[in-house]
Parts: sequence; C-alpha cells; structure tokens
Amino acid sequence: MKNARLYSPITYVDADYSPTLILQGVLDHLIVPSQSCLFYEALKRAGVQAELWLDNNVGHTAAIFPFEKRKQIVFDFVEKTFGKAQASEE
Repeated sequence: MKNARLYSPITYVDADYSPTLILQGVLDHLIVPSQSCLFYEALKRAGVQAELWLDNNVGHTAAIFPFEKRKQIVFDFVEKTFGKAQASEE
C-alpha cells in the first residue's frame, strides 16, 4: 500500500492543484466510482475548482455520456474555469 500512495492523485492535491473535471462511469470496475468521489472531495476540501459527473449506464470508457452532452459538460467547465472565448480578429 505504500507505493499506492505514490501513484494516487489524492496524494498531491493542494490549493495549487489544477481545476479538475471528472467524468466517471458508475459501472466502472477498473476505477471504482468511490475513488473518484474521494478524489473530488479532496479537491473541494483544498479549495480547487472541481466537478464530478457520474453516468449510471457505462463502465470504464472514454465514451461515457452521449457525445453532445459530454461536449457541453467540457465546454461549460472550460468556460467557468477560463471565461468565455473571445473571437479572434484576423
């Protein structure tokens, strides 16, 4: 278990941690949802901007949430974190 701490992102959470968006499948048996919940709670305790989204119908896959919903979640998080994108004038 000593080495597990070295590889756990929770070990490195502090107030300077980057804003974090977690998309987690409830049926994931590789990274169980409780681990994502613990990570999210550690981020919030440290004052880090974080969001946790759970999908009840998927396991461990990049395709959690329908594409349009996933895209909107990511865009909303980026906008909340960095502000609205400004149109470039070229």
